[in-house]
Amino acid sequence: MASSLNIKGWVKNNYDGSVMVRVEGDRSQIEEMIANLKVGPRSAVVRNINVRWLPFSGEFKDFEITG
Repeated sequence: MASSLNIKGWVKNNYDGSVMVRVEGDRSQIEEMIANLKVGPRSAVVRNINVRWLPFSGEFKDFEITG
C-alpha cells in the first residue's frame, strides 16, 4: 500500500501485537493510508489507531518493514 501511495517510512510489528507505522509523504496519500489501516487486512483486528502529525523531516528514502 505504501509503495502505491508513494509513501516513505517504516512499519513494525511489536511484541504486544500492536503495529507502529512512521511515514512521510503527501498528506492526502497519508490520510488514504490511515483509512486503510483502520480497516486492516482480513486476518487483523484493528481496535484503535493513534495518529500524531509531525513536521516533515525528509529522513526516509523508501518504505520498509522492520521487526
